Amino acid sequence: MTDYQSRRLNTKVRKGDKTEFVYMNDATAFAIGRIVIAILENYQNEDGSVTVPEVLRKWIGKEKIEVRKQDSL
Repeated sequence: MTDYQSRRLNTKVRKGDKTEFVYMNDATAFAIGRIVIAILENYQNEDGSVTVPEVLRKWIGKEKIEVRKQDSL
């Protein structure tokens, strides 16, 4: 992660009396979309739900992402 994008966008954070550029994680170190696809491909269950990898559970807040059932028309 770097502050390159935040410098271009002039995105700063205030820490006490001073401001500084933030470090951005917007696909600078890795492709977010590809990571999501890899998780879905590797952790999707037969019923369509996705088991959240253990290392991500504290940020997702659950162990499994269930399939939404659509209302019948």
